[in-house]
Amino acid sequence: MKYNFIVGAAVLILILLGGVGIWKRYQNRSLDIPEPSPITTASEKFEVSPPPVPNELPAAGISDIEIKRNGITFFEPKHNSIITSPLKISGLANSLNGRLTIKVFDSNERLLGFTNITSCQNDYACPFEATVDFSKPKTATGIIQVNDFSSINSKNKSTSVDIEFLAN
Repeated sequence: MKYNFIVGAAVLILILLGGVGIWKRYQNRSLDIPEPSPITTASEKFEVSPPPVPNELPAAGISDIEIKRNGITFFEPKHNSIITSPLKISGLANSLNGRLTIKVFDSNERLLGFTNITSCQNDYACPFEATVDFSKPKTATGIIQVNDFSSINSKNKSTSVDIEFLAN
């Protein structure tokens, strides 16, 4: 029994000595730490464009902006076209708030029908289409009028085209 105890103690001492040796070796190892790269600024890495010349900058404010509002243009119906109800209207338009009113009048300036549509709020005109139902006219001719009440300074922008009504 005493012999087993001595063998067990010797094995334990060998394990402890091996562990201490491994730990010492681990502590003395050399680490390969890379050198940090030198600090560079963005102008050294990338080509930086020069700042704008102050005289070339636009002035602030709505009065200094050129607005390219082309107004309202009709595609259909053409001038003096013969029309019936419902009437399909197409063209180009743009407005400040994107709302247009299309009205059909007879030659006595009696309102026969109208509709409200949306148009683009872009710097350039874009297409629009609408259908207007209108009542029976008392005259043979009339006009179609497209109004944009959202123009700058609240001025009414309006375009009209002369038309003829189909006789019933």
